[in-house]
Amino acid sequence: MINKIENLDLKQRVQIICLYFSRLESKDLRRSKIISRYRELEVLSGIKANTIRQWTDSFDPYFDNGRKGYYQRDLEHSNKSLWNVYKKYGQYSVGELQEIVTEVYETLDKNSYSLNIGGDDVYLYSIKTKKEETSTSLYSLEDSPEIVNFTLRIDNLNRYNPRTSKNQQLKVGDLLFLSLGGDNEKWKRWENGLTAVGKVEAIYTKDFIKDYEIETKVLLKLPIEITPSDLYYYPDTSNEFNIGPSLKGTPNQAINRVSTKGALSIFSAICDIFPEYKNSIRRLIGDENFLQLDKVPKLRTTGEYEEETRRTNLELDFEGSDDLIDKVNLLSDENYRENSQDLELALHMDRSDEGYKAEKKELMSLPANELKRKLSVTQRELSISDIKKFYDRFSGYEAEYLYINKDKDSEGINYSNLGDALILEPDFQREYVWKKDKKQQLIDSLLLGIPIPTFYFSIDKNGNLLVVDGKQRINSILEFLDGQLSLPPTYRFLCLDKETTDEVYFSDLESRIKRKLEDYPLTCYLVDSSVIPRFQNEIFMRVNRGGERLTIQAIRNASNVGKVTSLLNKISKNKELQIVPIKRKKDQYLVLRFFAYYLIHNSKVFNSIYNFEAEYNGIDNLLDKVMKYINIINDSEVSDLYSLYDKYLRISKQMFGLKSYKDFSRIDSNSVNMVIFESWMLLISNFSITVIEDKLELFFNKYIEFVSDSKFVDNILYRRDSKEKVLWRFNYIKKNVDDLKHKLGM
Repeated sequence: MINKIENLDLKQRVQIICLYFSRLESKDLRRSKIISRYRELEVLSGIKANTIRQWTDSFDPYFDNGRKGYYQRDLEHSNKSLWNVYKKYGQYSVGELQEIVTEVYETLDKNSYSLNIGGDDVYLYSIKTKKEETSTSLYSLEDSPEIVNFTLRIDNLNRYNPRTSKNQQLKVGDLLFLSLGGDNEKWKRWENGLTAVGKVEAIYTKDFIKDYEIETKVLLKLPIEITPSDLYYYPDTSNEFNIGPSLKGTPNQAINRVSTKGALSIFSAICDIFPEYKNSIRRLIGDENFLQLDKVPKLRTTGEYEEETRRTNLELDFEGSDDLIDKVNLLSDENYRENSQDLELALHMDRSDEGYKAEKKELMSLPANELKRKLSVTQRELSISDIKKFYDRFSGYEAEYLYINKDKDSEGINYSNLGDALILEPDFQREYVWKKDKKQQLIDSLLLGIPIPTFYFSIDKNGNLLVVDGKQRINSILEFLDGQLSLPPTYRFLCLDKETTDEVYFSDLESRIKRKLEDYPLTCYLVDSSVIPRFQNEIFMRVNRGGERLTIQAIRNASNVGKVTSLLNKISKNKELQIVPIKRKKDQYLVLRFFAYYLIHNSKVFNSIYNFEAEYNGIDNLLDKVMKYINIINDSEVSDLYSLYDKYLRISKQMFGLKSYKDFSRIDSNSVNMVIFESWMLLISNFSITVIEDKLELFFNKYIEFVSDSKFVDNILYRRDSKEKVLWRFNYIKKNVDDLKHKLGM
């Protein structure tokens, strides 16, 4: 069979596997855990899992397999590569294809987990250890940019199976990435993360796969641990057990293979974080491999003075968000990239969003004057003194409101009576806090007259400026003006008193320097809050191409400051209610989706102002309507929504605790799935907490039945927010509610 693949390139080999997946019926066990198979192929081939899924779906309509796939696509005209694979291999039997696929996997496996160093194939592994003796000795080892020679024995290891294929066997000379783990151990003084690189010196195994030992020579000891959050910039590390951002479900004392691209990405991160280690890395992996580090993909998209955001949306603990990783996957699709005329828009817009397309078509058909009104965006120069004046109106109103309403806190402020002010929403982007030196650098640039990035505001109906992008810069400026931030004594030459060696505050500056700073012009883009969030984001990206892409939820929050943002912030702050990361508003996006579907099914008032059947054309518009609705309901109704979410999430977590089951995940995944979450919460909201508590086992069994249903799983994987699929889920949930009521005798 070797002659059938020897002349095929990498892409074609993977496409044959996709063709094989399409030949199999949905119930065929060889298709089980298909998403995991896509991810495995991503590691083996370097081709994104999302692209592999798209290829498989493109083949589906050509076979009688029980799946529609991308039936709208004509491969002959849309994708020549897939069409050629289909013409050549489409008539092969399943058995013949399976033989070819087996050989393809062997070639991929052989080349995907090793580095050729000095002519030898060196395989790559990772270990996370938490044993006191091992971890303490590793932590205490003196760091050095030079290659060290320290022998370390690691025992009680698991996961390594000496009976696996030759390519998977650990051997002397293989490279090891050594990570420190552990949770609440008394001796623990480190952050969990990568701390050293070593080489296998000896292996001591028994007849079984657990409780064996290895001897490793530590070659590189890092100054501090490289944590998973440090690797969010490096997407190729995301699937690497023991090291990358996806750490959930990874046990201590376990060995796992590391992919070639993952290892190169890790070495690149070490060189970036600790430049003094570059020479040692070069000596360790060889010149040829070292040159590959420049080609490692990195997601460093922030401007010089922008927020230092960690790309937590690359974590594999949240399935279904409109996050950056989906857009990166889109760009990695060669067919998409070849046909795209505008890569920038491909990155920042989801072109499959039917609602967006409909809105855009409608806007383009409007007369010029109406279009200008609908997409009201203006560029305006505001001086620093203007910003200070607008902010003083906000802070003065806040102080007065809290004085009158002594039982309230800052998050419960009613901003409906405030106008012409700069509103800094209390929790907006709270997770991104600049350090003092970065704040000082910004003030230094202003004093030098160096242009800084533009600011982005949403304008509410009262004329207030809601900060969407640039909060850290504004906070830094205001802190300096208010005397909360100082400059080093080296700036004394700008002061009236030039002789002292004290820190320099704004009040110390000469009058002309103060005026220069106060008069500094800031370029601002103002977008009316009536513009839907999707368009707000596109407008922002088009006028500020160097800036950071904000999440739609972040923009949605900034455009709807009030009761709803207070509600979402309150939920975010309650750690017992957290199931996904709170950064970049992921958790709030999840909560808001549930509220949207709950209101559609339970609120006559909401349905009187929003007709789902007639008006739904995308999730973004729906969520924007929901936020505006929550802002106008009374306080008791807002409290009811909080109580509703609190009660049903807690009872769900209690239910999952029965079997130590991962919260809101598919059967073959450890990741919280957005649609499973909202669907299950909507389902159980039809029952009282008392009923659920009394029959917790029954509800758990229903949940397992729920997420094991292949029709439901197919519904939630992609195009999940199309009207067709949302309505299907509504009907599916109703059937399950009726079934539970029947079993309960209700």
